Amino acid sequence: MTREELISICERASVPEDEWRDRDSEGAQRQVGECLMLLRAGCEFKVHTRRDDPASSTRTIWVTARSRGFGWYERDDEAPASDPFRYHARQLYYLPTEKRLRDAAGGDWYC
Repeated sequence: MTREELISICERASVPEDEWRDRDSEGAQRQVGECLMLLRAGCEFKVHTRRDDPASSTRTIWVTARSRGFGWYERDDEAPASDPFRYHARQLYYLPTEKRLRDAAGGDWYC
């Protein structure tokens, strides 16, 4: 998936609080917002395929984003070529698939 496709999913996955129907909806919405911000900022990302992550489902897109974390600014040396992301923060996000968004019809896709 492209950055633009993921950004579109994040934008459409943002659901008003009145629509939340699950105890974990708030956390899912936070993840969507954070992932959207990192994608818009141009951070590195990787979409995991089912082969990469057998626990994933057809309802979820798993995305790892890397960004310049605390260590990037506090380091006292350059990252070696063998580990270019040594000083990057890394986070795994879950996003809904297109089908999951369609099925939710603008409502809470998490539940």
